[in-house]
Parts: sequence; structure tokens; C-alpha cells
Amino acid sequence: MTSRHRGKWILPKGKIEVDETARERAAAEAFEEGGVGGTVAARPLIADRLADLSQPVVFAIEVLEEFSEWPEMRVSQRACVPLSEARSMITEGSLRKVLEAFASERRAQRTPVLITAKCGTL
Repeated sequence: MTSRHRGKWILPKGKIEVDETARERAAAEAFEEGGVGGTVAARPLIADRLADLSQPVVFAIEVLEEFSEWPEMRVSQRACVPLSEARSMITEGSLRKVLEAFASERRAQRTPVLITAKCGTL
């Protein structure tokens, strides 16, 4: 999906509320910002957050549903692209790191896992 103001490709993100887990927030943001629903991975893609609390927690999600309407649909775009294409669309360094972690995890697990960036075959 794209950011509201600059139109750069980003991942959904949000502040974890007191009464929810990081996984629950990831699912909520995937719906609110990207209009998708599915199964959130049990553990984050990048474990840096455990050592540095200023770093975001990023989860992969197996997208099972793509909604035709969602809360932020008028302020951003979403796209369904292969991982190879997503790599060329992302210019920001930390997001590229997330994509590489996702690619490594997919190779290791050999299972179809999707990242909250969007649906499809990322």
C-alpha cells in the first residue's frame, strides 16, 4: 500500500494499544490500511525489536480475504505483486530489510506466507 501523503510503498503500521497484542494490532492495521484479513504469523519477521524497543514489530500475514471497502481506502493504494516486483517498488532501507527477512523465511519454511504489505504472492 502507499503512504497517504507521499505515495511511497509502505507496510501498514500502528500503535499497539494497552489491551491488545502486537499480532492483534498487525491484523487490525492490515484491515484498516490495506483492506485485507487473514492469519497473522505467530512470530515477527525481524527480531530486532526484542533488543531495541524503538524498532517496529513486523508480522507476515496469510491473506485470506480482500475487502472491497476498508477504512482508509480513499487515502492510499494497494497492489498485489510478486516479491521480486515488491523489492523494486520499495526504496526505503528498513522496508527492504523486512522484505529480505520475509524472503528468507519463505525459503526456509517452503510454505505460502504473505506479508501485510498486500495480498497475492509476495
